[in-house]
Amino acid sequence: MKVSAILLVLIAVGAIGCHGSRYSGDGTFSDSGIGASSNRYVVALGPVILNTDHDVEYHLVGLPAETFTIGLAVTAKTPIAQPIYEARPISSIVHVLLLEEHGREVINEVRPLSDWVWAGEAGTPDRSFVWIRGESAEQPLNNGWTSEVPVGLKADGGWGTSFNARRDGRYTVRIGVRAANPSSGEFDAFLQASGGGWK
Repeated sequence: MKVSAILLVLIAVGAIGCHGSRYSGDGTFSDSGIGASSNRYVVALGPVILNTDHDVEYHLVGLPAETFTIGLAVTAKTPIAQPIYEARPISSIVHVLLLEEHGREVINEVRPLSDWVWAGEAGTPDRSFVWIRGESAEQPLNNGWTSEVPVGLKADGGWGTSFNARRDGRYTVRIGVRAANPSSGEFDAFLQASGGGWK
C-alpha cells in the first residue's frame, strides 16, 4: 500500500511539472496543477500598449494539447466608478493573428476592444480578461430542441480567439493595435494564453 501511494504521488508530481518543461516559447509558462478547474495553464506573453498604434509578435511552442484562449488581462491603473467588465471603456481596435508552423491561419480577428467579451469577478472590479467568442449557429436536434454549434472554424479548431493546441505545434501570434484611444493609457493590458482544467 505504501509503495502504491508513493507511486501515485510521483505520477501526480510528474503530471504537474511535465508540461512546463516541454514549453519553449516566449513568455512565462505556469501550471496550476491537476486540481485546477479551469485555466490550468497560463502563458504570460507580454504587455500590449493600447494608447499607441503598434505591433508585437510572440511564439508559442510546446503547449499542452488543450483548448487555449488568447486574450488581454486588462487592469485599471486608478480607482474606477464602474467595473471595467461592465463599462468596457477601451475602444482601440485590436487585431489578433495566430499562424501555425505551416503558415495556416488559426485565428484572425479584428475588432474594437469594446466589442470583445469582458470577463470579470465581483471582487475585482478593476480587472478583466478580454477575449473574442467565435460565431455559432443553432442546429436542430431529433428531440425538437436546438443546440449551438461553432461555425467558421479555422486550422486547429480556431474559433474567435480560442484554438486547440497541438503538442508539436509551433505558433506565431501577432497583435496589432490600431485607432488607439489616448484614454486607454489609464489601463494596463497584458497578452496571455490560458487553457486546460478538469471542467
